[in-house]
Amino acid sequence: MFNLKSADNTEIIRWVNTLGAHGLNQLSVLTTQGRDIEEMWKRRDAMSPIGRQGEGWDTANAATFLNSDEAKYITGTTLIVDGGISQTIRSW
Repeated sequence: MFNLKSADNTEIIRWVNTLGAHGLNQLSVLTTQGRDIEEMWKRRDAMSPIGRQGEGWDTANAATFLNSDEAKYITGTTLIVDGGISQTIRSW
């Protein structure tokens, strides 16, 4: 598993087509790391539809689930771990 920007979903599709036949699931987890942290927190505070900020554990738990047997049928997709913020805005 590796982290991809949403514009790079074609890469995950390529890996699905290459490795899926061998029983390997390909997934990515998208976070907002790499942005100006102060600016990000201010904007997220104002926009969070669930009324709280996420923690590193939220992403870690999502990655753990995706690597478990419970997620064995999930492949070729990106799980966005952002508390729904990406559904409320167009771009940062």
